[in-house]
Amino acid sequence: MKKAILGTVLGLALIAGPVGTALATSGKVDAEARGGFSLGLGQLFGGHGKGGEKRGDHGFYGTARVTKITDGTITAEGRNGTTWTIETDADTRFIARGEKNGDVDAIDIGAWVAFKGNVTASDDDGNEKTVDASTVLYSNAKVEKSRKVVGTIESIDAGDKTITVDTKRRGEVEVEIDGDTVITEDGEAVSFSDLVVGAKVKVKGMWDAALEVMTAVKVKIIG
Repeated sequence: MKKAILGTVLGLALIAGPVGTALATSGKVDAEARGGFSLGLGQLFGGHGKGGEKRGDHGFYGTARVTKITDGTITAEGRNGTTWTIETDADTRFIARGEKNGDVDAIDIGAWVAFKGNVTASDDDGNEKTVDASTVLYSNAKVEKSRKVVGTIESIDAGDKTITVDTKRRGEVEVEIDGDTVITEDGEAVSFSDLVVGAKVKVKGMWDAALEVMTAVKVKIIG
């Protein structure tokens, strides 16, 4: 038993040592925009991987979802709406989740990336930014399955169109509402604005284990 524990500790140390040192930051990643994935990326950057951005003592940090890759240049969209052009070269370090060595060609479209580097360009509103990346972490994991939850709406983010549902079995569940989500009350279709804190809801949708978020297919207000 002691040997097993020691082996686990040493294994974690070997992974966390070089990666954690390379990506250490003085504070948490800004959680202004929800998203990202919790295992690996945000934690190694010193934050919680919620898809935000930070300019710290060790450089600029951000997380975004890949939409295109061309000749080593990654185009990705942050959950706060920013479009990122992530420029990489022979000196950029790529780290796949669970591995020390990665490669830009191994990154899938739709994957989440966390990056460190210097911002070289930005539009006036900050909606488009270019970063010269020194380090890129990525995860191609896309684990989705159908899920149903019942609970009380604890908070609402009208900007991101997300709600947090407090459930008995699963605790707090973040639920994304998109244009395809059907919201009903008493059998009638209603809108996102009809969702209020304190309302009891039944939600059916797809659970993304990598992002730890549920995309709602149906939301039924039941109380």
